[in-house]
Amino acid sequence: GCVGSVLFQEVNRQTIRLLQRAGCEVIVPRSQRCCGAIHHHGGRIEKAQALARRNIDAFFSARSRHRDAPGVDHIVSNAAGCGAMLKDYAHLLRHDVAYGGKAAALSERAVDICELLVKLDLPAPPRAVRRTVTYHDACHLAHAQKVTAPPRALLSRIEGLKVVPLVESDMCCGAAGTYNIAQPQMARRLAERKLRHIQATGASVCVTGNVGCAMQIAGEARRLNIPLRVVHPVTLLDEAFD
Repeated sequence: GCVGSVLFQEVNRQTIRLLQRAGCEVIVPRSQRCCGAIHHHGGRIEKAQALARRNIDAFFSARSRHRDAPGVDHIVSNAAGCGAMLKDYAHLLRHDVAYGGKAAALSERAVDICELLVKLDLPAPPRAVRRTVTYHDACHLAHAQKVTAPPRALLSRIEGLKVVPLVESDMCCGAAGTYNIAQPQMARRLAERKLRHIQATGASVCVTGNVGCAMQIAGEARRLNIPLRVVHPVTLLDEAFD
């Protein structure tokens, strides 16, 4: 993800380490570009389609170091907004004669990091993380991708971690792609509502699987002087393996 690679580089490194622990060979194509989600949110469909075609070329030209490998098995994202967009390439390019088939194939291979780690049966982490956290369902993960159980399943494997259920966990935090820019007042009200629920859990850490949510919740917490750490599920998992 564009923002993730700039502001959350360590989460990308943690993601790669966990995939390697699960036995994966990880390839990061240098020619990949923005997934096009922000352009799509803003109604710039043709630009989003152009970016999708470039990513299709990038990921389908990616190959394992092993000569007999047919290519990549999964296209993994740790940013819910990006993952949702990758899974939607089939629809975005459904009328494209040249790229429609490839777009469908890419969408079938696109997967959220938590989905894949559960599927690969990542070993139980050896180190306890004694902390109280709560989990926020990112809209693009819960509603767009229908991924809600895998992140919780991974967190449950961490010894000592107490996960307190969050009221309205799947209610939007106000980020919503570009919503916090286009509708800042409404976005702020949603964030304040989310933070009230987080405070009610007594947790000092909020876990979420999307960079947009992480920035929105953390930023509004700072504005309101609420001490809160916002992390991705893979951050806690990586800590438990360290």
